Amino acid sequence: MTQITLGVTDHAGQYAELTVELAVAGSDRVPVLPGSDLGVAAAATCPGDTLLLGAGTYQGVTLQHANLEGEGQGMSIIEGGLGLAPRGVPSLSVASLTVIGGVSLDRGGATLRDVEVTNSPGFGFHTYNNPFDILVENSNFHHNQGHGLFFDVASATVRGSTLRSMPMGPCSQRPIASRSARATFTTIAAPACASRT
Repeated sequence: MTQITLGVTDHAGQYAELTVELAVAGSDRVPVLPGSDLGVAAAATCPGDTLLLGAGTYQGVTLQHANLEGEGQGMSIIEGGLGLAPRGVPSLSVASLTVIGGVSLDRGGATLRDVEVTNSPGFGFHTYNNPFDILVENSNFHHNQGHGLFFDVASATVRGSTLRSMPMGPCSQRPIASRSARATFTTIAAPACASRT
């Protein structure tokens, strides 16, 4: 919050001061405790704010304008999946947490850093017909039923990430499927089919 004091002189020459507090969009880092409703917490934020998740378990949610940051993979856990549907911001960021149930992105950009995605009934992280860019760094996708990652975006960059153990797909199941105009994949560990469990 930023405080501003305004001084005003009326037509009779009387001077008065008024102090107001302004919230600057995207500047707040809002702590959220385990057991809190992420939907309620996200609704109370301004576009670009970041919800800071303490260690613990949270129920799945769809975020429209708040970023998410946890205390680390296996420490801050979202059960039931995570939806990203950017509104009022060009991109959302998710960092340092575990998502059980997959991540979906609806028309907008996204960055996933140090995120574990597991036990999705479908793809680990997916987006369709999306004209925006995505970045996935140092993340771990495992035990998802479909591709670990499925992208149909303008640009996809994946680096320093691991994709493994997609047990329900046939041996030809690919860990990454991309229909992106530009795709860059570097330092990715994706074990061969024979090593999947």
